[in-house]
Amino acid sequence: MGLYLSTKTFDFGTTEVENLFITDFMMMADGTSIKTYLLGLHYLTNLTGVQDLSNRKLASHMNVSLEDVVRAWQFWEKLGLVQLSLAGEDPNEFDITFVPIRQKYLDNNYVTADKAKTKKALATRAVSPERLLIFERNEENRRLRQYVEGQVQRELQLKETINLYEFVEEIGLGYEIVKFGFDYAQQLGKLARRGSFNYVYRVLEGWKGAGVQTIEEAENHIEMRSAKYRFAYELERLIGASGSANTLSKLIEKWKKEYDYDEIFIKTVSEYLRTTRTKIVPITLDDYFKELYGKNIRTIEEFKTYLSAGEYYYGLMKATGIWVPVELMRSELKKWHEDYGYGKEMIRHILVEQKKRRTRLTLAGAETLIKEAHQMGIKSIEEYNHYLSKKPGSTGKKSDSRGPVKKGNFGNFKQRDKSSLNKLVKAARKADKRSDES
Repeated sequence: MGLYLSTKTFDFGTTEVENLFITDFMMMADGTSIKTYLLGLHYLTNLTGVQDLSNRKLASHMNVSLEDVVRAWQFWEKLGLVQLSLAGEDPNEFDITFVPIRQKYLDNNYVTADKAKTKKALATRAVSPERLLIFERNEENRRLRQYVEGQVQRELQLKETINLYEFVEEIGLGYEIVKFGFDYAQQLGKLARRGSFNYVYRVLEGWKGAGVQTIEEAENHIEMRSAKYRFAYELERLIGASGSANTLSKLIEKWKKEYDYDEIFIKTVSEYLRTTRTKIVPITLDDYFKELYGKNIRTIEEFKTYLSAGEYYYGLMKATGIWVPVELMRSELKKWHEDYGYGKEMIRHILVEQKKRRTRLTLAGAETLIKEAHQMGIKSIEEYNHYLSKKPGSTGKKSDSRGPVKKGNFGNFKQRDKSSLNKLVKAARKADKRSDES
């Protein structure tokens, strides 16, 4: 292809456009942005009275909307080619300063020794438009940026764009996978219009760690994680621990791998705890499952057997008034069985019958009563009932282990006899008489 320049017969003036704009920047912009930049530059270099120029006049001249013109200037400002400053109260009208592209290129690529000493200069260089240009020369990068901008419905800032390109370059996943990651975040409502892309980056890092290489593998990975979190959310609602789904999902994985508990078992145990406790947090569940595993409880049937045994101990404590931890009561009954040979029903009968005759019964006192029955050779409930019927004072009336309170001047008022009360009245009268005489 040949390029030629014909002889000029009349000069209407020229607008100087820097080569760097054409070679590096123009390819990044859409048609409206290019026309806005060139028309603004044309007015600046060829016309007088530029102060009367406005974005509305530019929009009318190009037959586009005012919003398109404002968006175009913001695009060039992001790349560092212009500087915008409000000229009044109208946010759509501002002063525009064109930045020499050649000088900007030199400033960002040839940092002086003094500038290089500061972190600020290095940071500025890291997010420079020239660095963006290096990435933008890749067609796939440009398509990805345009795709993401379409998802969030706005133009990406310079730093956002560079971070996106650097992340994609570092993670090494294909562009289609990255786009699918943005789609997935959009469906979950995690891709806010003005928010960051950190959630998308965490998702993609998770896929990378799981060995995901294709969209199909990503979909399978999402389905597996969704199933896990679905049960975690269900368990969260069941125990009433709002906001704990993430912690529960990790604990569920632990219970499955370390304890070999399935979801049905986990749900059954959680439902039981929900009915017996006022508040449940994930750590409570974890401790309880650890306890069940330590007791070699693996199935729902074994768990129900364990609960039925616990109900016996709870009923025993309720009937006797001996309120101690279930495990302590369980160990004490096991000890009494080994030492005295009595079964659960015999022990319960002894303690319940003695509770009828006492106002208070302690765990130590219970062992004393069982030991006493053993020493008397009692082996059955009938023999114990016979023993109680022959025992002196076995009227069924409750007694207090503290013994009767002696009557006297310092006893309870209801226990004072009439003679002691009369003595107190006479003593009081004598004291009043002496005080009157004095």
